[in-house]
Amino acid sequence: MLGDEFGTASNIKSRFNRQSVLGAITSAQQRLKLYNKIPPNGLVLYTATIMTDDGKERKVTIDFEPSSPNELLESDDKFGFIVM
Repeated sequence: MLGDEFGTASNIKSRFNRQSVLGAITSAQQRLKLYNKIPPNGLVLYTATIMTDDGKERKVTIDFEPSSPNELLESDDKFGFIVM
């Protein structure tokens, strides 16, 4: 699937945006190669380019298994955002 997205992203006209999207897809593909199978609760993958304190760009890829979805479906008196 990401291979298809890579091909589609190659058609982005803006050079800067095209390179950013292609870089993010490549980072995601490399991180996914570390997994032999999908974790039971799924997988969350974030990839971005951030600005460091000294003004330089840095690529960041974060992956984690989300918490059990059953905990989020239980009825209780709490409402709001869950920040992990």
